[in-house]
Amino acid sequence: MNPIKPMLAVSGPPFNSEGWIFEPKIDGTRCIALLMEGVELQNRRLANITYRYPEVVKALAENASLCVLDGEIAVFLNDWPDFGSLAERDH
Repeated sequence: MNPIKPMLAVSGPPFNSEGWIFEPKIDGTRCIALLMEGVELQNRRLANITYRYPEVVKALAENASLCVLDGEIAVFLNDWPDFGSLAERDH
């Protein structure tokens, strides 16, 4: 399978338009989850980060299969994204 690069945000002027769905900026780790023969997590540089998030791997393995997910892994503290906690976890 060819590498799948994550979609990344780009700067631009703010706008509002019917037919567009927006998501808030969440300070997290961009992640591609490959669910083929098992689960593999990759960061935006396509490095394997599966070992860092065993609970995410377990949840994906139990609830999804044969797909590719592009998303953000984030830590929330008191209902707000907490990048410091994520960075602490990553290192």
